[in-house]
Amino acid sequence: MAPRRPSGPAFPPATAAEPRPRSRDIRYDIEEPGPCFGPIGRAEAGRHAERITIMFATLSRRPASLALLAVSLSILGPAGLASKALAFGPESASPVADLRLIASEPGPGGRIEGVLRIDLEEGWKTYWLDPGPSGIPPRIDVAAGPDAGTTTLFAPIPHRFGEDLARANGYDADVDLPFVLEPRTAKTGEKADQGPVTAEVFIGVCREICVPVQASLKAESGENGDGDGDGAIAAAFERLPVPLSPGTVTARIEGDSLLVGLSGTRSVSDAFVLGPKGWYFGEPGEPSRSAGQTVFRVPIEERPKAKAKADAGPGDALPLEVLFADGGKGLSATVEAR
Repeated sequence: MAPRRPSGPAFPPATAAEPRPRSRDIRYDIEEPGPCFGPIGRAEAGRHAERITIMFATLSRRPASLALLAVSLSILGPAGLASKALAFGPESASPVADLRLIASEPGPGGRIEGVLRIDLEEGWKTYWLDPGPSGIPPRIDVAAGPDAGTTTLFAPIPHRFGEDLARANGYDADVDLPFVLEPRTAKTGEKADQGPVTAEVFIGVCREICVPVQASLKAESGENGDGDGDGAIAAAFERLPVPLSPGTVTARIEGDSLLVGLSGTRSVSDAFVLGPKGWYFGEPGEPSRSAGQTVFRVPIEERPKAKAKADAGPGDALPLEVLFADGGKGLSATVEAR
């Protein structure tokens, strides 16, 4: 049975009735400093590993005190922990995390499903798409040949950890990030010119110190696995938040807050909000019950200057992805705020 998938622009539904193809996979472990980190999240990192402290400072979207904290964490790290892709051996040692790229064979129309597996060493953490006050935003680019079209990356619901300036959104255990690749030719019916599935990965992994992890991964076309890869892909999609029906969630901008309402009697304890470029949302307080809804007041921490007015004007619909923590896989919804 096909796994459940989220809905909405950032979490699109699966194409119906597509058979799940067999998978191919190749594993890489990571070690040693990398030469170039490229664009990461909302900042440009330095080209050389010795400039990594600059990256930690510029990635912060918080006050200067937090940027200094991030720099201090990077300086305190022991030499050799900064990581990049190692030789393509399946059992290479890794100081903080192992990465594994698994991708299916192309299905009808050239569609490929896959998963990036991040296996963390005990006690280490990595971060969600919006990492929160002190986290490091991940940069993951997945493609497959010259006909690469749309890539959609998914993530399970995160949780919050740390206190005060060290507060962050992410994962403190192994995490799977499934993805879907749709070639440009998918709608025309032409045969896609697809090469190997590749992933350029940059993530931050932290404990008492923060370690930048960089890897270039590749799953060659035609390298069929033994079936375990198909199960890993299906399981990764199955662990994603459950999509809510349209109209179940409402959102409204009120001053410097976003009011998010969930209809019904579901028990939820937290809400994570992803906005378009330039919009960043904080951690809500305890939810309230009002008119049959559970309502979260979510701080708006940053927004584009053009939207720096007290309230959105008429017609200024703001597309949002909202995840609710319910003690399980979580719930997801796409909604427009005004």
